[in-house]
Amino acid sequence: WFVTDLHYLSPDLTDCGEPFLRMLARGDGKMAHYSPEIAGALVDAAVREQPDALLLGGDLTFNGELLSHQELAGLLAQVEAAGVPVLVIPGNHDLNSQSAYRYEGDSAYPADTLTGAEFRQLYGSFGYADSLTHDDGSFSYAYELAEDLWLVAVDANSEENPGRVKDSTLKWLDETLTQAEEQGAAVITFTHQNTLR
Repeated sequence: WFVTDLHYLSPDLTDCGEPFLRMLARGDGKMAHYSPEIAGALVDAAVREQPDALLLGGDLTFNGELLSHQELAGLLAQVEAAGVPVLVIPGNHDLNSQSAYRYEGDSAYPADTLTGAEFRQLYGSFGYADSLTHDDGSFSYAYELAEDLWLVAVDANSEENPGRVKDSTLKWLDETLTQAEEQGAAVITFTHQNTLR
């Protein structure tokens, strides 16, 4: 299963007051006020249906709030505990966000976020730790789902070059695809950003 733009927001970061509702009304249609229910339904369905893997293609959180990341990682751990591999990659809303807020009363306050290193530590068991190979300069990695099938996460949101796949990552990808071909493995890639002009 492939899921993207979950935009999970911890319910502890909003009281659903006027500033929060105004921000949602001016936004792009995100369902942040329902994100705990949506994430819970996803976890329940994955545990029940047992897909071969659950891939999350970025924008895991609303705007990179540390608490949202921590809660989502806990939910994803339930899926892995049920025997379903979970693979994640960050999106442009997940790291070092300047838009991470806690909404309370009539105000919005900056919320803690996480860095790339903290992301890798928190989500390490969701693809990175079990990867066949990974790119040292990004969050890109290859995961062997079956002997003849590799899933390759391509990071187009590195901290130094958001919205683009770095040249060094493309070199790593070329080497990884060559290795997969030599081993007779088909490859399915996933990423957050559209990588075509």
